[in-house]
Amino acid sequence: MLSDKTVIVTSGETDCDECDEMVQEIYDPSADAWTKLSSAPFFFPYYPHVFLLPDGRLCVPADAEAPIVSEVLDLKTLAWTAIGGTKVDGGSTVMYLPAKFLKLGTSVNPDLAIRPSVATAYVLDMTQTSSKLATSGLNGFRSHLSKRNFTTRCTVLVTGGGITTNAVGIAPSNAVLAQSYGRLSLKPGRR
Repeated sequence: MLSDKTVIVTSGETDCDECDEMVQEIYDPSADAWTKLSSAPFFFPYYPHVFLLPDGRLCVPADAEAPIVSEVLDLKTLAWTAIGGTKVDGGSTVMYLPAKFLKLGTSVNPDLAIRPSVATAYVLDMTQTSSKLATSGLNGFRSHLSKRNFTTRCTVLVTGGGITTNAVGIAPSNAVLAQSYGRLSLKPGRR
């Protein structure tokens, strides 16, 4: 949801298989009306991870279906800008503090062959003038389809996920302290 209570749609197909929609649309529920952002076309594979930045821009740090270069959309100028550097995988993303993202694991296209999940994690800090993806130090946690949840101390709990892109061989639960980029130890037993 955008700050004005409208909703943006950033990915999908039109009326046939592989007929990808490149024009983002904004839905205004109060007027029950759609507005095409025709001057801001951009292709994202399915399930882009879209976040609203504190300054009103949209950030797409990753995509669930394929590795992408992270992008930002300025809704005032309708211009997309590549950020963060090169294309890296990131099947899961969380904004753990305003404008600070943790991008980890493997994206998956269910129409492609099964492959091992990757053990990578990157941080994208949009509060910096020149935002570059940085390795987070959390490498070693292979994950696909992991869940990200917040705790009361602004930490990120990452649980589950699979060691391959078909989620067979579920990865052990892990807790990740995103702000300091280290692991929390978990006691075995009931949770």
